[in-house]
Amino acid sequence: RRPIALLDVMRKRSLGVKKNEVFSIWDKHSLIQRDNYAFMRGKCLSDAIIIKRLMLKDAKFFKSPLVTIDIDYKAAFDMVPYSIKEMSLRRVGLPEEGIHLWGRHDQSRRQHVRTAFGLTQMPGEGVHPRAGAFGQGAEESPMGFTSLMSWKCDFIDKAIKGKSVGYPCRVDAETTVEISKTLFCDVLSYSC
Repeated sequence: RRPIALLDVMRKRSLGVKKNEVFSIWDKHSLIQRDNYAFMRGKCLSDAIIIKRLMLKDAKFFKSPLVTIDIDYKAAFDMVPYSIKEMSLRRVGLPEEGIHLWGRHDQSRRQHVRTAFGLTQMPGEGVHPRAGAFGQGAEESPMGFTSLMSWKCDFIDKAIKGKSVGYPCRVDAETTVEISKTLFCDVLSYSC
């Protein structure tokens, strides 16, 4: 098991307020994937699970072919290089000053690991991670990771533009809705 970072409460509180303001702007300008169910006001992770379950039931009931793949990124927050984080934040319009401020935090961050046996003995003043641009437990990490996953989905959407690739799920006798993906945090689910 990986320990979750315990960060300063006041820092988390102030960043939480700003994070919600930024999310509202991104949502207003449709910069976050509409299929994203993680960290978004008015959406819930269980919605994505219910959508997937209904698709599976629909396919079974109507004996329709359904192909689905789930991708769960292992240690996702911990593996993102800093340069990728910067590019995903530029994509959603974060000002260069904000990216620079966040980058300064990344460059000066030192991690200490506390286990059941106490603080681990590390040379110097902790460890500077080579990746892990979205630190576990950091208030701003969900915002940054959501921007990254939206960028990935936008890339795929561009590649398949104009092609019908989703599963046509029946809403009622006359209406179907094409569902191609659900996104919840570090798990992507694609269907066709």
